[in-house]
Amino acid sequence: MSNAMPHALGAQLLDRDRQVVAFCGDGGLSMLLGDLMTLRTYELPVTLVVFDNRRLGMVKLEQEQSGLPEFGTVLDNPDFAAVTTAMGLTGVRVTDPADLDDVVRTALATPGPVVLDVLTNPDEIAVPAKPTIEQGWGFAVAKIKEVIRSHGEGSGRD
Repeated sequence: MSNAMPHALGAQLLDRDRQVVAFCGDGGLSMLLGDLMTLRTYELPVTLVVFDNRRLGMVKLEQEQSGLPEFGTVLDNPDFAAVTTAMGLTGVRVTDPADLDDVVRTALATPGPVVLDVLTNPDEIAVPAKPTIEQGWGFAVAKIKEVIRSHGEGSGRD
């Protein structure tokens, strides 16, 4: 968890002439917000694409694959682009999928560090690279439990 940005920093420090792009989860970026200052201090032209689904997505997936309903994975994110801008870096928030292609082109052509805060669907299912029958069964059980719980105890979300 939260390894995309540190790997990108290391890769950029190793070869400053190479374009480095990291795909980060919102939970991982939240844990390492201070490293945005590292990008600024060392003027590293890294582009961070943040999948802002307001979830600890991999934890949610692991819970569901095990047959557990989602619990404790909801995040209350700031506007990462605004935070980035406040820190003296370029930050862009993408809320409309139709804007994504143009924003990515612009970000990749922008000198210096850039953070793209891309709002994504929190209910989109993330599928592992090689899903197994057991994982599928666990996911089905988790969804049934979430439906049952939502009728008896509220929404079932944190």
